[in-house]
Amino acid sequence: MPHSDVSDLMHCVFSTKKRLPFITPELESRLWPYIGGIARENEMKAIAVGGTVDHVHALLSLPSTIESVSKLVSEHGAVAMGS
Repeated sequence: MPHSDVSDLMHCVFSTKKRLPFITPELESRLWPYIGGIARENEMKAIAVGGTVDHVHALLSLPSTIESVSKLVSEHGAVAMGS
């Protein structure tokens, strides 16, 4: 019986507007789980989320059913960064 396994990982980086140091430790504690929730809502899995005061890194496992990577990432970043 044939078997297929698809594993698409994407490393995304989102910056704050004008790279201002906006992400405080207090915000981090809410932002990282929020980004994970956005990933789940879009059928992705957040493998790792982190960053510094002016940008966020997210390692995402993308679903095999994804139709447009650019649309998915732009929507993810827009919601996470409040655009």
